[in-house]
Amino acid sequence: MKHSLDKSELSPNDITLGIIGGGQLGKMIGIEAKRMSLNVAYLDPDMNCPASSIADQMIVSDFKDEKSIIQLANKSDVLTFEIELANSSVLKDLESTGYAVHPASGVLNTIQNKLRQKRFLREKGIQVPEFEEVTTVEQAKKICDEFGYPSVLKACEDSYDGRGNFLVRSVHDVKRGVQYFEGRRCMIEKFIHFTKEVSVMVARNTRGHTVSFPVA
Repeated sequence: MKHSLDKSELSPNDITLGIIGGGQLGKMIGIEAKRMSLNVAYLDPDMNCPASSIADQMIVSDFKDEKSIIQLANKSDVLTFEIELANSSVLKDLESTGYAVHPASGVLNTIQNKLRQKRFLREKGIQVPEFEEVTTVEQAKKICDEFGYPSVLKACEDSYDGRGNFLVRSVHDVKRGVQYFEGRRCMIEKFIHFTKEVSVMVARNTRGHTVSFPVA
């Protein structure tokens, strides 16, 4: 890290925010950071990613590359990520040696696996659609019969922004869906017929203060 964890005497211009991922969301984070007079450093495999136009420093590498993440950490005072493909194990190791990572690596580890995430939410009393892990075609047929058609077959990992989903419209789609994700851990989720989707962003600082943004 650039400075010790006690940054009380630092001005914003002295602080660098390291961001894993330079996509549109990463760029928006960087724009807000710059409004606070912070410096921003990015790690992204695409040297021409959206955030490259505002980056103070740019590391071109895979999101999961350990050496590159450590390099970014050494250039930064705080690390964050805009994409769930970041390496949560490396971030956990950095946390254990005093690096500031927000959100914590444990949060990233939870959301990197849809099955793990849904189980976590259910344990916390948050309503989620019915879901089950699936490993075989026969098991998938049984679960889809229970949930009804259509059902949604999902890859548990490396699945985001609509990727990794297969809509099972009828029993005839089950085998094709399981084969589509062959070799990947999967789950089946009950299809929810909805009128609209809304999202609420909530942020919390290290002192436990929270703020929610308008419903979008």
